[in-house]
Amino acid sequence: MTTAKIGPRPLAVGVSLAVLLVAVFVVMSAGASQSFGPLDLDTADRLALALWVVAPIAGGLAARGCANRELALAALSVGLVVGLVVALFPAIGTGQYTCWLNLQAVPMGFLLGRLAVGGIVGMGMAIALVATGVATRRRITALPGIALAAALNLGASLAAYELFYGGVRCL
Repeated sequence: MTTAKIGPRPLAVGVSLAVLLVAVFVVMSAGASQSFGPLDLDTADRLALALWVVAPIAGGLAARGCANRELALAALSVGLVVGLVVALFPAIGTGQYTCWLNLQAVPMGFLLGRLAVGGIVGMGMAIALVATGVATRRRITALPGIALAAALNLGASLAAYELFYGGVRCL
């Protein structure tokens, strides 16, 4: 009987997406019952945000032994999957929003705006995965690289959040 070993690239993608699925589960479960086990809604949301930020870092740690090309392919895979899911996630609302950013109404503007939001989130995830994978190859650069990856991922996600709620949803 032989055991198949998972390569570092599929492992990095799998680890990142698994952590993201846990984050989504925490948000959805906490939102449905207004708590998540012993955690109140705000604490559960903070936990989900921490998992969101950590997901590409975990993938980068799993892929730190990869060649640069393999690391970039893993990051591209995670970025595309996350970006497309974020962009195409079904969203409904009242349609009576107040947005601080006045975007011009163009044909298919809402879809284009959602694709831009998904692209920003996916890009943040991909860059964070690459930054972690490269930085953790050496001990001296590991902690600064992880901090940079977390800041990049969080910054991209917050920028996408502001773009969506500040202008795209009003299209």
